[in-house]
Amino acid sequence: LEGVGVIVDEGDAGDEYNYSPPREGDVKVMSTLFKARIKRIGGPVFSKLLIEYVLEIPARLEGQRRSGEKASIPVVVEVTLYRGVRRVDIRVELENRAEDHRLRVRIPTGLRVDRSYADSHFYVIERRIEPPKGEGWVEQPPTTHPQLFWVCVTDGVRGVTVANRGLPEYEVRDEDGAVIYLTLLRAVGWLSRGDLQTRRGHAGPPIPTPKAQCKRHFTFEYSLILHEKGWLESKSYIEARAFALPFLTMQLEARDGERSSHSVISVKPVELVVTALKKAEDSGWLVLRFYNISGEKVEGEVTLGFKAREVWLANLNEEPLERLEVEEGSIRVSVAPHKIVTLMLSPLPG
Repeated sequence: LEGVGVIVDEGDAGDEYNYSPPREGDVKVMSTLFKARIKRIGGPVFSKLLIEYVLEIPARLEGQRRSGEKASIPVVVEVTLYRGVRRVDIRVELENRAEDHRLRVRIPTGLRVDRSYADSHFYVIERRIEPPKGEGWVEQPPTTHPQLFWVCVTDGVRGVTVANRGLPEYEVRDEDGAVIYLTLLRAVGWLSRGDLQTRRGHAGPPIPTPKAQCKRHFTFEYSLILHEKGWLESKSYIEARAFALPFLTMQLEARDGERSSHSVISVKPVELVVTALKKAEDSGWLVLRFYNISGEKVEGEVTLGFKAREVWLANLNEEPLERLEVEEGSIRVSVAPHKIVTLMLSPLPG
């Protein structure tokens, strides 16, 4: 892939509800216009590039036109490859000193596709790249969409999955091939404005919100996963979630003997995605929740690393529905396509 990770800046005359470009033309600024200082750091476990540059962009909007005054935004990009991991992890640090603008990362994929696949709560949403016409609509059909942990484009032979940590908006455009745009930040000054190009009238009260200009230090993290076939066949969603939800680690006292390992709970197969393991709201029971990310029925197995007095199938309100049998520390459950499963477990003391 060429041109991955270029930062694109554009004016934002919208509000906290909707993006809207300036009416009197926009001045788009790309990070490739500025000289960068590049440093390479290598080792047996990882290889890293540090890229530093300063974006010079319009400081604000003046009416519906971007100002001639410039703001300097220092940017540090860290690109990391880990041995044995097919992800490319990217970290962007910057100091936003401008107003009324949107910063996005541009990721060309080279794939000719007409739809995207985005992670969401308990489901992967398929969206067409070309929006509907929206004739007569009060609000223009959006081209940006929400995501949870990742978005993927694939032509069935190859695919690109982009994972994120806390970056919930993306757009896919057809620019001689699919290009994924990942929103880093939007800086606006009003809760609602009534003069948008993308919406008629107000969406809320016209209250000034100067802190929504986001003039502070930011750290953004995303990751690229190149793979064959789609997100399900390649299991790129597993690596994307591993990036978005990294392990928590802690240092322990040194001990003699072999290193030991232990799993509190194991859920198989990988099509069953765990979303919660927590204490029940109204009792001392444990709640395990997972869902079938695939469109096929899955025979699941939950293996416990502890002894359980009882295990119940429950609903999302944590109300028990059916008692399940535990055989040699395992529970078997048949999971329909896209179904959410909640188990309530009562551990034996000791």
